[in-house]
Amino acid sequence: MNNLEKLKNLEQTGTLRIISFLKSREGEKVRPSAIQKALDISNDAYYSARNRLIDLEVIEKIDDKYKTMSYFKLTTKGEKIAVFVYKLLEEL
Repeated sequence: MNNLEKLKNLEQTGTLRIISFLKSREGEKVRPSAIQKALDISNDAYYSARNRLIDLEVIEKIDDKYKTMSYFKLTTKGEKIAVFVYKLLEEL
């Protein structure tokens, strides 16, 4: 995947908001319902953005040991992207 394709994936509705929200909950595993509620985006936009971020290895899904709940958190790559996004936003 070239850089333009990667950028196109990050431009999708909700992707940067998911990254930003998970960064604000740094180090925590966050339930999908908490992400959706905090971001106020449609189910379709949320699931599409979330799946793209998983495919790009920006976030990772973590199942609890009983596999009854799942959580999400930023990967190392996701942390780097979040720091970059915060720097850009501060400049604006």
